[in-house]
Amino acid sequence: MDFKAGTLTDRVNVAPGELKLRLDVNASNELKILRQTQQDMTISVSEAQVSKELSQDLALLLESIARSESCRIYTFPSTKELHLFQAALTGFTVLFDGLASSFNISRRRMVVPLYKKWDAATTRLQIVQKEKVIQLVAFFENFSHGDCMNFALKSTDLFESSHKSGKFSLRIVDAKFAMPKAKSEARGIEHQFACLDMPEYPGEHDDITIVFDTEAGKLLLKPPKIRS
Repeated sequence: MDFKAGTLTDRVNVAPGELKLRLDVNASNELKILRQTQQDMTISVSEAQVSKELSQDLALLLESIARSESCRIYTFPSTKELHLFQAALTGFTVLFDGLASSFNISRRRMVVPLYKKWDAATTRLQIVQKEKVIQLVAFFENFSHGDCMNFALKSTDLFESSHKSGKFSLRIVDAKFAMPKAKSEARGIEHQFACLDMPEYPGEHDDITIVFDTEAGKLLLKPPKIRS
């Protein structure tokens, strides 16, 4: 990145499982990236154009990201540019990106054949693909059970769609997924971010129902063709 008084180079040298992202529910053109401790960022400035205090602040910044994890926030002119940057960074192409009015997880109770529903309100939803791997990625806001989740969609999954009273819904029958990670289960802000290349083990087998209030949901009434 070039700016008036110098340049900043942020290198993305990450091992599998290290790169994690989050999409904002309200700001459609904003992408957050969680970075582990980093020692390969470089900043060059012209001493004649910046104050001594700024140079010291930049040195402190480099020391800070070398000691602890950090969050980078990128804002784009449109979601199209966001998707291009996301694909270049993660290797996953965005097939769908939209807001669901409801994201419902049906949980079977132990022993008795009863269900308990976990219902998240407005949810940022993406369908992404890398080669033969297709994933559903969901980002929640003010959901007591977690902040995000992602899991692979399989060719054997059963999808049921419906359109009633102006609402569009998609039900994934007996989906295989990992529950959203609670804040108490993660360090720092890691629970807010999803890892695409190494998602959590899908230990849950329950139904997931996604509801849209707008016609954008029509794009999911015919889920992407999933290859075996």
